Amino acid sequence: MGATGEVRDEAPTGRAAIVGLVVTGVVIALVFIGVGLAGRAAGSVEWRDAALPTYPAADWSGDAAPIVDSLTLDLAVPDTLCPTATVAGGATVAVLLADTWRGTWPLTSGFVADDPAPRLQGGPDGATLEAAEHGASEIAVAGRALDVASPDDAVLAEAWTSLCGEADAVVQAAPDGLSGAEIGVEG
Repeated sequence: MGATGEVRDEAPTGRAAIVGLVVTGVVIALVFIGVGLAGRAAGSVEWRDAALPTYPAADWSGDAAPIVDSLTLDLAVPDTLCPTATVAGGATVAVLLADTWRGTWPLTSGFVADDPAPRLQGGPDGATLEAAEHGASEIAVAGRALDVASPDDAVLAEAWTSLCGEADAVVQAAPDGLSGAEIGVEG
């Protein structure tokens, strides 16, 4: 009978230890869940205006032809979005936009479920276009290539290079020459 008494003493202690471990695990899991939810609730996106290299839309003349796909908006200091595209062969093409477009870039804090990218807003239709990062944008550009040997075109190209630096080539997007990647949210 002595052996049975010892088993009874050990069983409640073993069960209590298991219950204690389970309760501790549940508490730790709840803390992690609470921290995760608090982080999501605290996340926000603030849209900041950014300068864009532009030309007066009224100065556009000529016919627009498809020029580049996958427009990228690179943020340069101070608060300037530089529209570019990479063409076959790896050349960087600068894209000069009509002054009917406005640029915004996202400033995020905390955890944000979406991964917002810089946006272009306006144009002739008041559209909002989002330029996905790393050249994955679906924004296509129609316009004309600038010939920097021409004095008029050189002035237009200077509008881009003065804000954003050098590029292999500069194109002038038609005022209605941006298409694709339209989203329905004004930011």
